[in-house]
Amino acid sequence: MVKLIDILKNYKATGLILLINTIMFALIIINGGPNTQTLIRFGAANSDLIAKGEYYRLFTHAFVHLSYIHFIFNMIVIYMMAPSIEDKFGPWVVISTYLLVALFEELFSPLVFKRVSAGGGSSVGYFGLYGLAIGTLFFYKDEKINGWARQYIIPMVLIILGSEAYFRIIHGSDSFLLEYNIGHILSLLGGMILSGVFSPRGYKLKLSSKIAFATVFVSFLSLFFYLGYYRY
Repeated sequence: MVKLIDILKNYKATGLILLINTIMFALIIINGGPNTQTLIRFGAANSDLIAKGEYYRLFTHAFVHLSYIHFIFNMIVIYMMAPSIEDKFGPWVVISTYLLVALFEELFSPLVFKRVSAGGGSSVGYFGLYGLAIGTLFFYKDEKINGWARQYIIPMVLIILGSEAYFRIIHGSDSFLLEYNIGHILSLLGGMILSGVFSPRGYKLKLSSKIAFATVFVSFLSLFFYLGYYRY
């Protein structure tokens, strides 16, 4: 496993994501802890405020964590999986995917949860990175890249099942299966769409395919924004 100091030195995107999340969580703790008011102050998603024009929350919520366990678990996952993806795609693709999928997921969120008072978490970003990696299985018939991509399937499934069980135990059973993972699954889908836009180093996609998948991604963003925010 890559040492943390090496990540900060050699994996610019991964290091930056870890650093911003850590600084943000430290500020939240210093300023009263992860209560609703403090979370909103530091950029958590809030449906009413986003609808009123605070669109920066569509991105900043991906750096806001709701508890110590939430923060620590997500940082461990990013530390373990993101450097390999950065090796394959480069830092700009990792940063772009992390932010674009956070936007993708949060625009969709009001369609399911109606009103979010203080949402956040970097899991939307790293599920997008899971999708980016796993999505290459559909675009490249090459065992080297396929073998690399398959390593992410089991961890991704385990996180979905584990978090679903954890939140159901903590908060009680809800009305439908995978309620706690709708955002994760949507982020995974967003990352898979982006795997048709961003190519791993040493691999190429046709320009027409990239344009097609970029158009699909933007179309979803526009539809989610219209249904979730613009109409109201």
